[in-house]
Amino acid sequence: MGRGLELRMVPAIRPENQEWRRHISVRQRVILRRLAQDWTDHRTARSLEISDRQVRREIETLCRLFGATGRIQLVGKALMTGAIPWTMFVS
Repeated sequence: MGRGLELRMVPAIRPENQEWRRHISVRQRVILRRLAQDWTDHRTARSLEISDRQVRREIETLCRLFGATGRIQLVGKALMTGAIPWTMFVS
């Protein structure tokens, strides 16, 4: 074919995969929600009375757990698996 876009198959995110439920803490759930709401690490840290660095560590842990390579992908995967409810974005 020509020089068009190369399409690759990407593994599907399966909402029925609930493995994350066994490994996620209440604090990590809060951080996920605030990340989805575009809170800064600093604002999240202050609200949870932890350090900015601890927030970043928790996000790194969540990325590994959900198989995400970054924050945006983490939020997307969390939405797809139900870790973050879609209803939080509906006004």
